[in-house]
Order: sequence, then structure tokens, then C-alpha cells
Amino acid sequence: MRWMGIAVGAVLIGVAVGLFFMYSQTEVERALARGEWVHVLVVGLDNGAQGQVQADLVGVASLSPEGQAVWLTLPRELELPEDDGTWVPLYALYQGDLSSFTRRVELLLGIPLPYQVQVDFAGFSALVDAVEGVEVMVKARLRYSDRSQGLEIDIRPGLQVLDGETALHYLRYRAEGTEPGRVVRTGKFLQALLAKLRALPWSRWRTLAKITSDHVTTNLTTWDVLALARRLRAIPEDQVVFAAYPHADPAGPVRPDLVRLRQLTLSLYQGRHPLTRAEVRLVVLNGAGVRFLAHTTRAWLIGLGFSVVDIGNADRPYSRTLVVFAPGAEDKAELVAELLPAPAEIMGADQFGMDRLGGWPTGADVVLILGEGFHVPS
Repeated sequence: MRWMGIAVGAVLIGVAVGLFFMYSQTEVERALARGEWVHVLVVGLDNGAQGQVQADLVGVASLSPEGQAVWLTLPRELELPEDDGTWVPLYALYQGDLSSFTRRVELLLGIPLPYQVQVDFAGFSALVDAVEGVEVMVKARLRYSDRSQGLEIDIRPGLQVLDGETALHYLRYRAEGTEPGRVVRTGKFLQALLAKLRALPWSRWRTLAKITSDHVTTNLTTWDVLALARRLRAIPEDQVVFAAYPHADPAGPVRPDLVRLRQLTLSLYQGRHPLTRAEVRLVVLNGAGVRFLAHTTRAWLIGLGFSVVDIGNADRPYSRTLVVFAPGAEDKAELVAELLPAPAEIMGADQFGMDRLGGWPTGADVVLILGEGFHVPS
């Protein structure tokens, strides 16, 4: 029998080596090995009114080479401009052509989306039922009726386990003016679903894939999907980030806020936190002895997008312009200094000694002291 044990061992080793080779040769694994993020566009399809297929749920699932996962939810009501000047929401932009839809989302987010997953709601419901429901806290009663889709939603508040059908109602609830809340609920539900999936034994994933296979269309290969699933299971919970598209005005139309969106994508995918000028609060002090120089400088800075909280005269004449920053605001001082018409000296409040000015001004990040020769660009 010894030869049989050796043979079985050899077969198992061969299978293990083969699986490792297949995983390592997937395009997903190669991209991660090159230090690239892998982004997957996920579109949940709904029949919509009069049976017209719509993109009811849109999100981007991403995996970093360092082992971080990100889910970014995009509102179905997010409007994008057309060439004729009209604005069309995401759900209506999807016309069955996923490649065109993908290009629009790529341009919006500024990231490549080489992989796409389409799933209909029947498949999503089956997945939730297959994991025996998902537990969520419903904060307020959700009641909504849409006769055009035969949709009747009534979910009471409280902690409860949502089955497949109720989970769909939870995600599809969109009473007028509640799109930002729907985006938040989507992230909360997907976070709970992911936790449930991660707790399942690996053997159950094959069953789940079989249940949903008839409802999913994707350009990911089977080995790509397995590679992503294997990596996702290994990511610590605190390295999974759920984010939502930034929407500044809940009462108005959901339209692109490109500055805030750029900040969000840089933070999520590059770990960078770029400043905007509006985030810099300035006090401008005239130390150049030129009448009304602080007033004209304030107008110039506001025109550039900065926030000027106060102006005044400095304690004495200054031979050079100083940019003095509060603790932790050095990056804001550097942003101001970069835009000044002539070089300025940057220093911290402790180095400058704010006692001469009566202490640090309330609400300010940066004090700009205008020195001799300072002028406002024409």
C-alpha cells in the first residue's frame, strides 16, 4: 500500500502546484504583481419601468497590491452631461452596451475599469438567500410604492435579518429626495454581506458561484474570480473600505463635483489627500505700509478660491513677506506660498512667536504677513 500513498501524495502535490501556477498566471494576479490596482465595475440590473433594463446599482470594487479592498458606490441618479447639453442619470445611460457605459464611468472617476460584472436582481436575491440572509439595522421605516415596476416596499425599523427579496427592497428604496441615504444603505448592506461571505468555508463559495452563475455576465475568467475571492478572504476587515460618491447638495440634482471626487479617488487609490484652496483659512496682515494692501490682497485671494477670515495691520513694518502656519497646517502654508507673486518665507507659529500679534487668530490656518515690495498681481 505504500506505493498508493506515494502516488496519492504525488497527485496532491501536482494539483497544488497546478493551482498555484494557474492563480499566478491570471491577468488579475499579474496586474497586482506589477504593483497595479485591479478595478472591477459592478452593475446591478433592474427591469425598470415598462420592462426597460436599467443600471439600478453601480459600484466599483477595487483591490490593491498591498492588500486593501475598496468599494465605491455611485448613485443611480448621478447625472452626466451629453453633447447636446442635457443631463442623463446613470441608470438611463445604460442601454445594454456595457462598453460605452464603462467608458463614461472611467472618464468620471479617472481610473481604468478593465473588468466588468453585470448581475440581475434575481441573482443577487439568490445569493442573499444562499447565505441565509444578511443582518442589518434599519434606522427608520422604509415605505415606497412604484406601480410602474410593481414594486411595494415596507420595511420596519430595527435589527433584522433580511432575506433575498427584502434585501432587494432595502437597496431599491428610493423615495423622493433620498438618493444619498440609498447610497449609504448600499454600502452598509454590502459591508454586512461581505462579512457573511468571508465567514463561510471555502467549500461553500463554489456552491454560491453555481447559484448565481446564470444571473451574472462578466469578462473575468473563472481563475480571475477565484484569485480575487482568495485574496479578498485574506484581507483583514480593517483594510476593507466602503466609500460613497460625494454629493454636496442632498436637495438638488446629483451632478459631478469633480474637485471633491478627485480628492476622494486620490485618497482611496493613492493614499493622497490633496488640498483645495477653499480649505485654507487665511488672515492677511499688512506689514508693507501700503494703504489698502490687505483689502486688495483679500479680494485677490478670494478670487483664487481661498477663504479669508480676517484682515488687519501687522505689528510693525516687515522687510519680507511671511507665511505663518498653525500646528499641522504646513501643507496649507505651502499651497499659499506657491501662488504668491514673489518668494515668501514659511515658518511655524512657534518659530514666529504669535505673542507679538496677541496670540493666534481664531479660525485661521495661515497668517499671511505682507512685507515690503508685496503687490497684488494685475
